[in-house]
Amino acid sequence: MKPLFQEWLDELRADGLKLSAEFGAGASQNLWSVSLPSTEAIAVQDVLEFLKSAMAIRRELASLQSVRPVAFYAWHDEMAGQLRFSTACCTRERLPFRAKVQLVDDPLEVVTAFLQSPYRDEIPWNEFENSTRKDPTDASSDKVDLKVWAVDWQ
Repeated sequence: MKPLFQEWLDELRADGLKLSAEFGAGASQNLWSVSLPSTEAIAVQDVLEFLKSAMAIRRELASLQSVRPVAFYAWHDEMAGQLRFSTACCTRERLPFRAKVQLVDDPLEVVTAFLQSPYRDEIPWNEFENSTRKDPTDASSDKVDLKVWAVDWQ
């Protein structure tokens, strides 16, 4: 594993885990965002190992608390050019997203989408479109589901 990934895992462990019994509690406080420039050669297996290690750390930290259910979930935020993950009080089937979610069973789908994205460095201005949606939090008209890999602990 790349030394940078190990540093991030050490930071993740040191950050601890903030949870309470309320649905979605911890989603924002436990959010991590990972950016890797497209100019840097990154192996899919390295990112996959990092993500699975992050999940194991969060599982260990969650086991020290009595709050359940708890879920670890990861997704590719294409607009931000980031791989994101969090841990919150929720289940795999009911994650704290406003967007439509498509659960995937293999984290490789999320990691591959992140690494193969043409927008890891930026989105060119000519690719932006105007939105006619009145309510930006309304996901009912979204065309694409957000692919999310999630595991939960009861």
